[in-house]
Amino acid sequence: MCIIIVKNSGIDLPDKEILKRCWNKNPHGAGFMFNNNNKIIIKKGFMSYENFYENLLRNDKQYRLKNQSVVFHFRISTSGLIDKGNCHPYPLTNDSIYLRKTNLCCSIGIAHNGIIQEYNHKDSVLNDTQLFIKNIIYDLISNTKIGYYKSEVFKKIMESMIDDSRLAIMNGNGEVVKIGRWYEENGLFFSNIGYKNNSEVRTSIQKKLKLFDNELKYFDNDENGFFIDDVATDECDYEVFLDSLRQLDTWESVYDKFYFQEYSGACGSYFLDEEDNKIYELVDKNHLYYLGNYKTKNEFYITD
Repeated sequence: MCIIIVKNSGIDLPDKEILKRCWNKNPHGAGFMFNNNNKIIIKKGFMSYENFYENLLRNDKQYRLKNQSVVFHFRISTSGLIDKGNCHPYPLTNDSIYLRKTNLCCSIGIAHNGIIQEYNHKDSVLNDTQLFIKNIIYDLISNTKIGYYKSEVFKKIMESMIDDSRLAIMNGNGEVVKIGRWYEENGLFFSNIGYKNNSEVRTSIQKKLKLFDNELKYFDNDENGFFIDDVATDECDYEVFLDSLRQLDTWESVYDKFYFQEYSGACGSYFLDEEDNKIYELVDKNHLYYLGNYKTKNEFYITD
């Protein structure tokens, strides 16, 4: 699922416990970027938490990061290599080699949380975010007036293309443009609630699902509106319901007798075997992957 943390200038760095929690849930590499002297400094490619945190402390001592804006990213891979070069954040560029550099300065840096389906599994090396920056964002920002990426028009274009993902775009002045739905706590902005401990997440999910009588529902939306179990609902309630499902841990699943969906899977086409309580994913119409055991309703819901 990945997670982004945005810390604006003047705000303390996130607690060590929050950073460790984000790493534990997204252990495929981490990185961060911050502004300094009208440039963005990107430090990434940390494949262990200890290396990440040690580097963060070193840069905090050198640059006094409380006085800078900082964007953190913790990765769980859905496409591309799992290595140092594919960690976020990325510079604004159309150069594949530069996108994979781990220690650099640039004018604009970008981090992404989510899956951009059009670019997912399209390259053996680069991930969907790198391809999206290279093929879409670079041209959009480079060929328009300065600061265009801060406009509402740009945000709406991005939202229409990134499949309900989150983007954080930072410039050398420390301004961070956040695209998508974010969560604010103690001055920090999070792209999802993966920073919370498990009991907090379970409580949050339980409270939100109670809006729908603690039952899993079929849901859909089209040009006619928003629907849950074929009953029209307003957009706010619809988004709250979807948000509660996005907050599940990676590969965690929920289902009922008549409907199943794996919300944190990578490719789609999921199958549930009720005899052995297992979940399978059909990839490229040829390969069946075993994903793990599913949870029953009683296992998923917290009951007093």
